[in-house]
Amino acid sequence: MATKDTATKKPRTYPVCVILLGILIPCAVVLLLLMGTFEVVLRAQETAGPSLRLITQKSNNSILVYELAPNSSVIANGVLIQTNPEGFRDTRVFSARHPGVQRVVVLGDSATLQNYLPANETWTALLERRLNRSVPVEVINAGVNGYDTRQEAEVLRTKALALAPDLVLIAYTLNDPIPSAGSLLDKYVAEDNVWCKVHSFGITVPCALKDLFFVKLRSVRWLVHQYDALHASYVDVYKEIHVGEQFKTVEDAFATINATIHAGQTTPTVCIVVFPALRYADGYPYTAIDAQLKALAARYGWPAIALSEKIVDANAQCLRQAPNDELHPNFNADVSIALALDPFLRTECLTT
Repeated sequence: MATKDTATKKPRTYPVCVILLGILIPCAVVLLLLMGTFEVVLRAQETAGPSLRLITQKSNNSILVYELAPNSSVIANGVLIQTNPEGFRDTRVFSARHPGVQRVVVLGDSATLQNYLPANETWTALLERRLNRSVPVEVINAGVNGYDTRQEAEVLRTKALALAPDLVLIAYTLNDPIPSAGSLLDKYVAEDNVWCKVHSFGITVPCALKDLFFVKLRSVRWLVHQYDALHASYVDVYKEIHVGEQFKTVEDAFATINATIHAGQTTPTVCIVVFPALRYADGYPYTAIDAQLKALAARYGWPAIALSEKIVDANAQCLRQAPNDELHPNFNADVSIALALDPFLRTECLTT
């Protein structure tokens, strides 16, 4: 019987690029599905309520970039935020002076504005009530979320000085040497620029790309936040930005403030309050920065106080607005801040 030879069939071969695509495409699909799910979860966990953007507006001033919109009222995250005609967080109008009442203007950022607390629980409101026990005074909260010292100096020059304050109180926080990388600044900068900087990575990208990936996508924002936290675990950001060119922005801003107050018809007193990073478990790590700010203030003859010397609690959690937020004091901390500033202002800064 004759037998039929069967030819051995060779296995089919594919180019390496095709094999790689066969691996990468399913992985990319799975990754996109995971990120999409994560995005939905993050958005669902966001606190409901209108954004603070609803009471901000684009500023015609290129240094300020944005500002609080005057005569606004909105409930943001359950907190009523109201602004007066001057664009400060208050319902009072400060155009007219009251005889015998000293006027204090507080320049600061989100740790001063405190949009996460009712107006009567902010440290500026508590301070006003304490001071009025012995000194007739009105305290104007001129804080704006995300402002750095340079922008605060511009608020003094363009808005606050016109209110004829007796005292300008600068509320300094440890991230003041760097421009805000917050979504408020990103929103308004992107309207006027083609290229925007991603501060976490030190790169410049098209503003539209930054707005899409680093602002609107919560999952990417979360990943960037984790990167920032990891970076901070190896490099102390606060110490890093208080040297060289970055700290020079603070030195220049203080010089601008000094020139501004001496250019007017009256010269208000200037005092500095240095807000701490709310961490004390292993001893306060930023006493050198406190001393640095005090020395800079002394250059102009300005009294200064470091709150790290006054607000001490080994359990910093009880002072923070949120567990992982060491820059924003809660109501408990505000009570201590007002208690510490009351004698300092009466003895060093106000006329008694």
